[in-house]
Amino acid sequence: MKPKIAVVIPTIRPERREWMTNMWSKIWEAHDASVIWVNDGPTPTAEVLVSSWDEIPWGIPIELEELVFNLNDGVRNLGFYWAKQLIDPDIYITLDDDVRPMGNDPIQEHLDILEKRVPTSWFSSTLYPHYMRGFP
Repeated sequence: MKPKIAVVIPTIRPERREWMTNMWSKIWEAHDASVIWVNDGPTPTAEVLVSSWDEIPWGIPIELEELVFNLNDGVRNLGFYWAKQLIDPDIYITLDDDVRPMGNDPIQEHLDILEKRVPTSWFSSTLYPHYMRGFP
């Protein structure tokens, strides 16, 4: 059974949306991922693009206004909130609005690593043997 995946992308640059969609849409569609764009600014909103790619604008619920910090990357929390409320995904992925896949499927690679079972207290969350920033 395929996991339900939500991809949250915060942005202050709405013009990046078309570029990101061109770079990622085949991967999102292959995983039937729901994409949530969080438009940052004085009044952040989230646009939820469910599998049918229908746009539904959602703002900050009044009871959460003090919990969603805008004008920084913390605004992605609004996307996580709406993902949980509307989609209830099994997997949450967040991307910045200026990243692209390098001819691979980063979502599948991430899922493969999450399924990996190794007898150690720590393992890389990437397919590369290098220690990532923050290695304990």
